[in-house]
Amino acid sequence: FIDRLLAGVPASDDEAALEEQVGAIIAAAAEATAAGAHDDAAAMLGMAMQELPDRHDLAGHYALALLAGGKPDAAAAALAVVPADSKDETVVRARAGLALAAEAAAPDELAGLANQVAAHPDDHAARFELAGALAARGDRDAAADHLLAIITADRGWNEGAAREKLLKLFEAAGLSDPWSVKTRARLRTIWFQ
Repeated sequence: FIDRLLAGVPASDDEAALEEQVGAIIAAAAEATAAGAHDDAAAMLGMAMQELPDRHDLAGHYALALLAGGKPDAAAAALAVVPADSKDETVVRARAGLALAAEAAAPDELAGLANQVAAHPDDHAARFELAGALAARGDRDAAADHLLAIITADRGWNEGAAREKLLKLFEAAGLSDPWSVKTRARLRTIWFQ
């Protein structure tokens, strides 16, 4: 499919064959992303998107690959073609990832926040900000730990902001992702104590 895309040959008219081709592209891009070849994954998905511009799922996968490669502006541009009310799971994940990426902190700010939280563990505002910065950097385990610490200490802090941020992390990872399942179980344990 990629070779045909490069050669300008249109995708198959057979719906089942087309779905198989798209699935193969998505799987290859996922493997490239897992191997750290974010540019390769984005290139594959970008070509597929050009061939099939109405496929919102491809736009979502493309945006996720761009986000993984540290290109949030390009990811936002990729999602700009998708209607705001799209319920495609991949698009929802990409939009949640973009929202989290917007909170990225500079390395010195991150260190300052970590020091602030270490010195004042009950400073929920600093812990919340640190969690957002960690999530934006892709360290969802550490981000979840900080958010769960806030929820444990004060469930209603800032109108439930820690819980909402944690839900955004689940959304970005995908609700069926093993990390989400495990972390949701931790949240339930805290919530129903």
